[in-house]
Amino acid sequence: VSYFTVEPHRSELVGYDVIPLSLLFMARWPMLRGPRFPKGRFHPYIGIGPTWAAYEFQVNDVTLPYGGGDGSGDDTTVTGLLGFNWQLARRHALFLEFKYTDLDVSADDSHSFWRTPAKLRLDSELSTHHFLIGYSLMF
Repeated sequence: VSYFTVEPHRSELVGYDVIPLSLLFMARWPMLRGPRFPKGRFHPYIGIGPTWAAYEFQVNDVTLPYGGGDGSGDDTTVTGLLGFNWQLARRHALFLEFKYTDLDVSADDSHSFWRTPAKLRLDSELSTHHFLIGYSLMF
């Protein structure tokens, strides 16, 4: 489970809040084995899996007669990741990871809760690229 938000800037009219839930299948390759680290000190890994994402969006456009609106929905997509961890000690490691998710966001006035009736269709695509750096405690 994760969370990200897309805030509208000057040229963008739509903001998003997204909560993806992923089931990842991962493969890890232990490398640099030795007496101190018999299961390897360096572990590159790769993962892929299905993702269900719930989202909310806000349309802010003062040039439209109704000023915008908001709505929500969900999408099923695929998430992929690539990374490695470096063992510091038996139960402690540092990791670096790249995660990619592609999400289709679409809605129209029949599926959204617009403040005033409108014939408007929202159809967009969000591609996320996340770099993570962290600490792992293994048990």
